[in-house]
Amino acid sequence: MSALRIGIIGSGGIATHRAHSFAALPECRIAAIAARNPETGPALAEAHGSDLTTDWRSLVARDDLDTLVVATHNALHGEIVAAGLEQGRHIFCEYPTSRRPAEWSRIASLIEGSAVLRLTHNAHVSEEHLALSDSVQSSAPPAF
Repeated sequence: MSALRIGIIGSGGIATHRAHSFAALPECRIAAIAARNPETGPALAEAHGSDLTTDWRSLVARDDLDTLVVATHNALHGEIVAAGLEQGRHIFCEYPTSRRPAEWSRIASLIEGSAVLRLTHNAHVSEEHLALSDSVQSSAPPAF
């Protein structure tokens, strides 16, 4: 079986984490990165020997990708997920999948039995959220 060819949209912290995690799996290959950041995009693509583009639409339109990882700005998730599903791609998306009901309705109408849409949410384990949780816990009044 050939490796699952993955395209990643985004090049920030979570996109980098996802790229390294998927690349560590022998059945996965990071084939392409779409990133607008002129520093993190090229570095991430070079680290994985991946193609690089600044246009997520051109990445989604490629016919050599099996899966998309959507790890860019939240405002773009809905449009990217819908475009990926229209191309028959499996999608691994960071939370939120979309920010508007109309976007979600479109996405829901595109999901078919052969496409997998996986939503992930990592905020509960981020350093900021853990620090906030610790702060709230330590300032809470004692339970009676």
